Amino acid sequence: MNMTELIGYYASFQGDRAIVNEDNSVIVFGKKHDFISYHENHPEKVTEIPTYKKIYYAEIIQDIYEGNSFAFDEISYNRFYPIAQLNGYDFGPADFSTDFSNNYEKKFATLKIEPLKNNHLTNA
Repeated sequence: MNMTELIGYYASFQGDRAIVNEDNSVIVFGKKHDFISYHENHPEKVTEIPTYKKIYYAEIIQDIYEGNSFAFDEISYNRFYPIAQLNGYDFGPADFSTDFSNNYEKKFATLKIEPLKNNHLTNA
């Protein structure tokens, strides 16, 4: 039940977590270098140079219950969901098997909890 486990990195603009994907979720990458490469290859998603900050399991869980959603890359999700399961959450594994021709196209598992409903996990 390691609440302080590092899950990955998010982009911060002027101190705020960046909402940078299509469904208004905070993108989390397992490796900082992958996030930098993603932004370099998707300049339309970045209007200014971000700061990349670490994000931990406890922060993500708290933010999810406050109504925020997260889009995880495969590395960060595979760090997150086993800890969530150990803490009694039933998010389950995500399918990242889609093969993209461009190495910088990423598939994300988007996680959000809707009030009074089941946990919601989508693959994008």
